[in-house]
Amino acid sequence: MQIPESTAVDLSDPGYDVYYGWGGVNASAALRMAAGLSESPPSPPPDTAPPSATITCPKSGDTVSGGVTVSVDASDNAAVSRVELYKNGTLLAVDFDVPYEFYWDTTGDLNGVYMLVAKAYDSSGNVGASSPLHTNVANKAKDTAPPTVSITQPLNGATVSGTINVTALAWDESGISNIEFHTDDKLMATDSQYPYVYRWNTKSAKNGWHMIMVRAYDSSGNHADASTKVYV
Repeated sequence: MQIPESTAVDLSDPGYDVYYGWGGVNASAALRMAAGLSESPPSPPPDTAPPSATITCPKSGDTVSGGVTVSVDASDNAAVSRVELYKNGTLLAVDFDVPYEFYWDTTGDLNGVYMLVAKAYDSSGNVGASSPLHTNVANKAKDTAPPTVSITQPLNGATVSGTINVTALAWDESGISNIEFHTDDKLMATDSQYPYVYRWNTKSAKNGWHMIMVRAYDSSGNHADASTKVYV
């Protein structure tokens, strides 16, 4: 009788009362006391198992350039709280949610071999690291060379009248994106396909000397100018 009474849960005032007696029966506590066990169950052992992490993309030895997505698989016996990505030992990015993916802009790095390591953390502070992965960054050198451009018609110093063709030649190894035709510093027309020609009605210009200028742009945004002077 003492065991159910001493382990009962008070339902009103502490201790015995006329309405609820010793309180509600706590069967689990009563059985544990009868078996000589403490009333509270033992605490589970601390979590010391680290998570696992594997970089799945890119593959070790791959050559990359531009923007690269680095993918990581991570798992834990409880739960992964976050994954960190390191490049040559320096923290590059952190991801808290599945799928664990990181954007790496390689254009800010010199060409060469880089070591990537992913670290996965669980809620107990355990950390597991992936095997190092080596990738080769090989970005093309930035194009800073301007295109070549010339005006083939009309010739410098020519006298013109009526409607004439202003013809230009332009070349660049990365390709010509467009050509601008200017007269007296005023943009008159653009052309993006060879042959590059502008039909100029000289009747809209005053008699006298006028400057024709052609500006060529390549696909990297570099430009070059050519000019000629004609008499209308």
